[in-house]
Amino acid sequence: MTELSDEELERRMRAKWDVGTKPKPALMSERDRQTAAALVGRDNVDRFQNIREGRRFRPAPVQVHYEYFEVPGNIYALAQYRIVRVENGRQQDHRWDAFETTMEDEVKRLRAKGFTVRRVYLGDEAPRRDRQPESRKKRILDGLANFKLRRR
Repeated sequence: MTELSDEELERRMRAKWDVGTKPKPALMSERDRQTAAALVGRDNVDRFQNIREGRRFRPAPVQVHYEYFEVPGNIYALAQYRIVRVENGRQQDHRWDAFETTMEDEVKRLRAKGFTVRRVYLGDEAPRRDRQPESRKKRILDGLANFKLRRR
């Protein structure tokens, strides 16, 4: 076996450990990324950036919906509503001019565009009308919960 010098050993170890740390070159500029995100969705753009060479890229369908909820206020500020855009499970704030339009008008505008808009309830803010009415069968079974057969 041949002896390796310290410099040669260090060079080989650096080459071995630095393999995965080199950043990949960007395939698109920032402006191209924004344009592509508008066309095929941000999730697909990120997937395209990580594709291996020689592989075919198949964009996944983009599922977009909006959620709105009330942010509770404190003694200094009133409660406010926020609208969040959810694209394939990723949330990002939906920016709208709260001084020009009300939250209800913005929700109507989004629904008119064809998006699904849901109200999300936080904490103890459970809606009464969304609760399922108790079924007759459940009421009977709850009444018989303590019923036991006795043996003689």
